[in-house]
Amino acid sequence: MTEEGRASISGGVTPEEIGEFWDTHDLSDYLDRTKDVTGQFEFDIHSVRHLVALDPQVLQQAIVSAREQGITVQTLVNLAVRDALTRLSAR
Repeated sequence: MTEEGRASISGGVTPEEIGEFWDTHDLSDYLDRTKDVTGQFEFDIHSVRHLVALDPQVLQQAIVSAREQGITVQTLVNLAVRDALTRLSAR
């Protein structure tokens, strides 16, 4: 990242902007702008979002239900999965 918080090659600020850049560019075209890195990298898996595919009909039901409850689809799905996991672990 640069001092302004922009990625040095893509110029993106958010992960989405950086991802959009790399969706249409090839790293091999920018090898002269990369640096060798040594050492270990650690990251907290709990701080990373994971995408989960939903059946289209389930997603549509979730969208409708979330609108009715005045919450986002992401919140609704997270609450529903948490509730289902709690019930499963109680068995």
